[in-house]
Amino acid sequence: MSFKKQFKTAREAAILASKIQLESFGRKHDLTPKEGRDFATEVDFASEEVIINAIKRNFPADNILSEEKGTIDGQSRYMWVVDPLDGTVNYSLGFAYFCVIIALYDLKKDETLMSIVYNPITKDLYYAEKGCGAYLNNQEISVSSRTKLEDSCLALGALKISKKDVPGKFSNQHHLITSEEFLRKRVVGSAGLDTANVAKGAFDAYVSMGGGAWDYLGPGLLVDEAGGQVVDENGQALTLQSHGIVACGSGIFDQVINLLEQND
Repeated sequence: MSFKKQFKTAREAAILASKIQLESFGRKHDLTPKEGRDFATEVDFASEEVIINAIKRNFPADNILSEEKGTIDGQSRYMWVVDPLDGTVNYSLGFAYFCVIIALYDLKKDETLMSIVYNPITKDLYYAEKGCGAYLNNQEISVSSRTKLEDSCLALGALKISKKDVPGKFSNQHHLITSEEFLRKRVVGSAGLDTANVAKGAFDAYVSMGGGAWDYLGPGLLVDEAGGQVVDENGQALTLQSHGIVACGSGIFDQVINLLEQND
């Protein structure tokens, strides 16, 4: 692993954030509305603070993009992309399906170099480094090998999205949502865990339009390194400007794209 110190920092920061989350999980939390039908709680902000402090302490020259605080400028070519509590609404409702996402992005190459997705409830740690595979708790993982939609499980993120909300090639999800070809569809509420489940072959595809780079860059690298295919709302590689994701096992990728391209 080329980014051992970065990985260690990300893992330790995620565990610290998860402790904050678990301390008050199951209690009532007030949801603060944000732009785009999104929400935050006081736990989002507290989790974000410990992660940012850990990054600043170990890599003071690096840039940071975090969901709640936005951009913190640095002097290096690297940017940390952070979602301190992915699945905020689930968390606030006491539904145990949320995670911490931390990714390292190369601003010069415009690509994600390393990422982790940490599940505080199960203590599962998903991680990947570009060119080195994807792992769950030290075991290499891979996407499913299924090739038929009728055998496949599709996870969906943001549903009520139009081109006005997210201008993009795949922003019209009508045919995908209404398709009866899939074995099952799931809407569970955490981009990080849904995408990680694609990486380990539990889900066959995850599609979400809306959100930000903090939702998709880290988890997207997991799927890419697990042998899957990943594009954004325009069918391009994920970047800091991406606002959507299509992440699939390679066996059904073209079929999912075909459904997304049907605009009538």
